[in-house]
Amino acid sequence: MQRYLRDRGTPFIAVDQGRRATARNNGSTVRSCDPPALKTFDLVVYRDPAPHALVEVKSRRVSVRGGRVTRRECWVTLEDVESLIGWQTLFGQGFQAIFAFVYPLVDPLNANSLGPSFVVDNRSFGLLTIGVDDYRREMRVRSHRWRTVDLPQDRLDDLSRPLIGPSLDRRDRPQRAPGPIGALEPTLYHAPGRR
Repeated sequence: MQRYLRDRGTPFIAVDQGRRATARNNGSTVRSCDPPALKTFDLVVYRDPAPHALVEVKSRRVSVRGGRVTRRECWVTLEDVESLIGWQTLFGQGFQAIFAFVYPLVDPLNANSLGPSFVVDNRSFGLLTIGVDDYRREMRVRSHRWRTVDLPQDRLDDLSRPLIGPSLDRRDRPQRAPGPIGALEPTLYHAPGRR
């Protein structure tokens, strides 16, 4: 991911995962050990024009049958969603939290279905990025036990936007109301065989 940004001359800061941040909210300090602690994200990407991106990178797999991509994993944990929303709120206007799903490309012919591609150490990768607000609105339960969620495949293409370029904000289109974050409702969709 960092190579992708460097090759395009896009300024970014990699977040040190070994250090926990101290956040300020309404003048009082919230230490990382105080509940609720926010899980750190991976990158701050500076875009012109803003909003700048707070990026959580997720490496995921692709299913291919008959030479065609049939499924692109895009699952995350509820903690990922909650933390990104928290960071977006703390950073405020001018910043947007996003998930960046990185897929290894085994077959170059499938590159078009996986967004922009980039090469690292002679390996090709596809990239799909989705704003956390859009993800939250469309997410479905993948596993109650592991507290994971994902998106229906037909919504993945609709919601993904370029990391570099126009905003990932989709407020210009009609949207569903966001589902609950704190509790997984048993009536929500889940993948067969996963609970």
